[in-house]
Amino acid sequence: MVLAQELACPAVLIDEAAGRAEARRLGLLPIGTLGILVRAKQRGMVARVEPLLDQLQTEINFFVSSALKTEILRLTGEC
Repeated sequence: MVLAQELACPAVLIDEAAGRAEARRLGLLPIGTLGILVRAKQRGMVARVEPLLDQLQTEINFFVSSALKTEILRLTGEC
């Protein structure tokens, strides 16, 4: 986060709650893995988010609540 501030980056990639809170406190916009997936879908960089999300959950035990998964799929037009 210090580097992001030094380089005047408006955002940082971070998923953990404590890190996201600290980024906000420092005036940075925290963007998580799921936010990156949503942006990639919106920009036509990926065809579907759901298989990528499933792969994250299966291969690295990335935790996503069912409510959040539903919201991500709604935002990407996949449900």
